[in-house]
Formats: sequence, C-alpha cells, structure tokens
Amino acid sequence: MTGEKQAARTGLVRVVGDSVAVMGAGPIGLFIVLMAKVMGASDVVATDISPYRLDLARKAGAGFVFNPLSDDVVERVRSLTAGVGVGQ
Repeated sequence: MTGEKQAARTGLVRVVGDSVAVMGAGPIGLFIVLMAKVMGASDVVATDISPYRLDLARKAGAGFVFNPLSDDVVERVRSLTAGVGVGQ
C-alpha cells in the first residue's frame, strides 16, 4: 500500500469534505491537488505565479486558482469559505 493510501486509511490525514489550499503548482503541488481530489476534498485552491502552472492545476482538479502577484489569496480564500479558511 502506498504511503498516501496508508495515511488516509489510518486517519493520519483527514481531507474528506475539507477545503484544501496548495501553495505552488509545480510537480509536487499538482500531485497534491490530485490527491486532495481523490481523498474527497470539497474545494481545492491552488496558487502560483505562472499562468501555465495555474492552468495545469485547474486541469488537475483545482476548483479555484489564484496568482499571488495579482490576487489577495488570503482574502479570496476567506471569501470562498465564508471566513472559515482551509482545512475545515
């Protein structure tokens, strides 16, 4: 069993129904976007300064993508989550 599946099975990682934010949409960030969706995240937010990588994150399953150079990421996430933030 892979580490990700083992962590999910044993309850070390709780994602089902949570909102998840991924800072950086490089190879590892894209993997985390995919895993968050597979593990049942309700919303996945990805951030990056590269429009190309933001497009890849959207294709990988991120429902919301923000560029911190032009977006206030914290405010946008608070708005999306009714002030609760991610991980809830």
